[in-house]
Amino acid sequence: MMPRITVLWVVAMIAVCASGCSGGSTTAVSSPIGSVIPLPAKVSLETVPMILDPSQVPPAPDPAVNNATVAGVDSNSNGIRDDVERWIAQTYPTSAKMRAAMAQMALNSQKEITAPNLSRESAYKIGLESMDAVRCSRASSSASGANWNIKDYMATVYNTRARFSALMEFQNTMGSRVFKVPQEDACTISATQLPN
Repeated sequence: MMPRITVLWVVAMIAVCASGCSGGSTTAVSSPIGSVIPLPAKVSLETVPMILDPSQVPPAPDPAVNNATVAGVDSNSNGIRDDVERWIAQTYPTSAKMRAAMAQMALNSQKEITAPNLSRESAYKIGLESMDAVRCSRASSSASGANWNIKDYMATVYNTRARFSALMEFQNTMGSRVFKVPQEDACTISATQLPN
C-alpha cells in the first residue's frame, strides 16, 4: 500500500514569507510585453547547463526588474528564474545531483506561481509534479551528502509578497488534496546521468 501524504505548504510558506518577503507587483505571468511565458515540461541537461557545470549560469538579474513581476527574469528561457538558478549553483557547487533536483523543484515552483487560470485538476497535476520534486531533492540530498534546507529554498523562490500571494492562490485552487506517493524514482534526471 502506498503512503498517503497531505500537502501542507501553507504554514511553511507563511513562516518563510513572514521572515522576509518584500514587495512586488501582483501581476502574475506577464512578460514585459504582456504575453504569457511558456514553461518547459521538465528540466534537462541541455536546457539547464549549470546542472553539470555550476559556472554555467545566467547573469545576475537587476533585482528591481526581477522582482517587478511574479515570473521574474529567465534570460535563458529554461523555466527557472535567473536568481534562483544562480542560488542553486552557489548553494550546491559540488553536487550535480542536488543541482538537478533543485532545478526540478524550481521549475515546478515557477509553474505553481505563473500558470494562468488553472483548473483544480490542472493545479493538482502540478502539485503531483512538485511532490516528485520534493522527493527527488530529499533522495538526492541523502545520496550526495548535501544539506537540503527547504526553508532557504522557499525564502529564495517566494521572495516577494506577489510571489507568495501567487503560491497561496495556487494552493487555494488546488484545494485540500491527498497525494499518493508513487514508489518509483521521482527525479526527472536520473542520478546515473550525473557525476556527483
